Amino acid sequence: MWKPTSLAEMDAAAPMKFYLCTQPTDLRKGFDALAELARQVHGRSGAEAAPGLSAIVDVFSGGWFIFLNRRRDRMKILYWDKDGFALWYKRLEAGTFCLPRPVSAAGINVRASELAMILEGVDLRNLQRVPRLARRGRAVDGVPV
Repeated sequence: MWKPTSLAEMDAAAPMKFYLCTQPTDLRKGFDALAELARQVHGRSGAEAAPGLSAIVDVFSGGWFIFLNRRRDRMKILYWDKDGFALWYKRLEAGTFCLPRPVSAAGINVRASELAMILEGVDLRNLQRVPRLARRGRAVDGVPV
């Protein structure tokens, strides 16, 4: 029987990390300019790292670097693919991409599930958990019932 994957399982199964540049980006930039921008935004180390980011981010690590234009109707994703950079580009005909949460930093980490919802047009700022039925003796969100 097919069992749907939970968001936590989806995040755990993703072998790469996802880094979202929250500053509007000129998407006319190509591979090298975007790699340099990723290095500037996400490549800080130690105390200089933006809140919520890993201490050191290497653009050759296999992570995905996500950039949006000012209107947020276009997205480019840059990643290192074994022997060179690859670039993925999406343009929306209507609507915009919504950032997952209000941010003040230039860049943030996002989970695979958040990226999937951003690409599907889900506004992550308005999501909230609702009470769910849980059978006795089973844990709910890690807390025994």
